[in-house]
Amino acid sequence: MKKSEHDEEWFEFSTDSMDILGQGVSKSGGMVSFVSKSLPGESGRAKVFFQKKNWRRGVLVSTNNLSIKSPLRKNPDCRHFENCFGCHYLHTDYHNELHFKKNALLNHLRKIDLPEIKIIGAKKRDGHRNRMQLHYDLKNKKIGMMGPFGIVETPDCQLPTPLLHQAIKKFTENDWWIHPQFKDHPEMGHIEFCLTEKNDISMALNQKYAHLGFSQVNTEMNQQLVNLITEQISQEHREGLILDLFGGNGNLTSKITSPILVCDGEASTCTNFQQSLQINLYSKNALQIINQQIKLKKISGIIFDPPRSGLKEISLWVKQLLKEKKSWFIYVSCSPDTLARDLENLKNNEPKFKCKNIFLVDLFPGTYHFETLAVFRKEE
Repeated sequence: MKKSEHDEEWFEFSTDSMDILGQGVSKSGGMVSFVSKSLPGESGRAKVFFQKKNWRRGVLVSTNNLSIKSPLRKNPDCRHFENCFGCHYLHTDYHNELHFKKNALLNHLRKIDLPEIKIIGAKKRDGHRNRMQLHYDLKNKKIGMMGPFGIVETPDCQLPTPLLHQAIKKFTENDWWIHPQFKDHPEMGHIEFCLTEKNDISMALNQKYAHLGFSQVNTEMNQQLVNLITEQISQEHREGLILDLFGGNGNLTSKITSPILVCDGEASTCTNFQQSLQINLYSKNALQIINQQIKLKKISGIIFDPPRSGLKEISLWVKQLLKEKKSWFIYVSCSPDTLARDLENLKNNEPKFKCKNIFLVDLFPGTYHFETLAVFRKEE
């Protein structure tokens, strides 16, 4: 059951390891507990905010509730960190954060035969997000990030770029944001702020996520991801068409000077080498439409960049696509658990593919999120 802001249920914990969500894992007291803001080797008292029969989630409300502190702990650079769920690793240094992320990825992919994971870290943890979503509560006059017990006001959040931070701070200070624009909107909702290509700020109230169209929130690290994919494809690609499935605006293949079919694409943003096919890849006839588009063209390889849900619903036609003499494929994933499931699904497929390279690309420093890029080559 979910705990209210005023509920005072506490429990003792002793953290052994970190999970994929950046929480400390404790198995003391006969129950598995996940404690945000804790580190391995720490003991103390945490406050429950969600509980099931055999497990619970809790939060370390303050370091004053620790009886044993980890030597890995540091003072967070953001003053909102203890109460906010926007970041997960600011209580330790960046080297440790990358170590925890690598272990989480290894744990998910333990059934897959992998080479050594290569880590592409960010140059900075703060000031990198070009898009932010804040939650609001008109009745209580609160706007900010979500915390374990509701909205936390975060005027000095370290995540947005300087220009975006300035715009958000101006909008939220002195209750200026409580404005007639909310007249036809619910008392609780969200506001998204986005930095445009022209360095303007676009704001959307209670619209879908990424209201200007999806793009990676970390511009600098996105460029590193694009460069990495370009480099990997240059090693694998010989001739023929490259399929960029879930390609969106063609971002990942924008630097490749070979014929590319961007499926699920946005035609207006494609380069001269990209052809856009606007298609719902989860539709029943998706493979038939793709085959009609490529006809008798030779397919060199495929890039998969699915949403968080992965390939599960389309795994059968993906397997069929891979059977047709493709020499390589690249899987880009923001979700290690669905990546592991999909790769396990493809493991016994014919022809067999072996993982040649795997990279952890940290587009989201300070948080538990990251991108994984896995390159597979057909076994001879």
